[in-house]
Amino acid sequence: MKYLIAVAICTCAFSNASASEPVPLVSTSGTGSPVAYGTNSSASSIYVSNAFDKKAIVEIGHILLQGQGRKIIVREAKLLPSLGFMTPEASVPHERNEQAHIALKLQNLTTRPILLTAARMEIVGKSPLKRQGGFWGDKVLSPLISLNEPIMIGAGSQTEIKLSEIVVLKGIIAKVEEKMNLDEAYVFDEGKGQAAFVGDSLYINQFNQILAELYGKDTAILITLYEGDYEEVAKFKLSFSNGGNLFSYSETEDRTSKKVLYRPILRVDTFLAEYLKQKELWEPSFRIKRPPIRCISAIPNDNLPGKMQYEEKDCQDIPKEQDSHQK
Repeated sequence: MKYLIAVAICTCAFSNASASEPVPLVSTSGTGSPVAYGTNSSASSIYVSNAFDKKAIVEIGHILLQGQGRKIIVREAKLLPSLGFMTPEASVPHERNEQAHIALKLQNLTTRPILLTAARMEIVGKSPLKRQGGFWGDKVLSPLISLNEPIMIGAGSQTEIKLSEIVVLKGIIAKVEEKMNLDEAYVFDEGKGQAAFVGDSLYINQFNQILAELYGKDTAILITLYEGDYEEVAKFKLSFSNGGNLFSYSETEDRTSKKVLYRPILRVDTFLAEYLKQKELWEPSFRIKRPPIRCISAIPNDNLPGKMQYEEKDCQDIPKEQDSHQK
């Protein structure tokens, strides 16, 4: 039996997000939820009004995990172009769709199932960034229970969801084309059903600078998740100008205090990869640069060490059913 192995060869610079210094815990109790009021709001929350306390907002994303009794944590958050990104706007033909949405990978930390019923997004900070009514589909949650199909997360399990509300990235296309040279950016695919990503941290840093310039360096997305009848089950902040990549983690250990810091990071490498895919569709002369691939045939041979014989093979000879084994 022959086995075909495809190996992607690339030189990429990845970087992890560094942990910030620990700050005091900020929390309040009472009717803090922007959706749930009165006795239905069962969880303590951090209240953010229109005239928000900037210091409190900054500290929301740096809460020490120890002793918090959290039910759900964010393992991963991705910024992605929405369906129709780059298409001409019907009402304003000379402008293009610049909408994006946020996808989350969540983990249930409890020993019981949690039924998510709604999710709410808020933009905090003085920013031109706007949100608007969104879309519906499989595993999509809006702020209104009556519009949602509840999502069950089993005890200790993980699931991925999308927020129905979208953000409008006004001016992002023109600014990316002006400030970034993405012609040399490699686009990688995580696998079937997963978002592609741009690997080099140089592009991540450049894109973060653009987000800070357009929407403000202190702008953040505050997300609240609900179970049952608008009972708050999780609340967290995502910085909108300090995005990360595949190797950005929501938890880091503070070396001074020896405590774990919980700070979900919004991945923007996924946005850039999907941005380039849309650009390839709308600009016939543009082609995405993908990492070079070598295909090696592995043939069982009992007479050789390791009992395998390897031969380089033309990748075009790989049967379609084996394409999924390319890495």
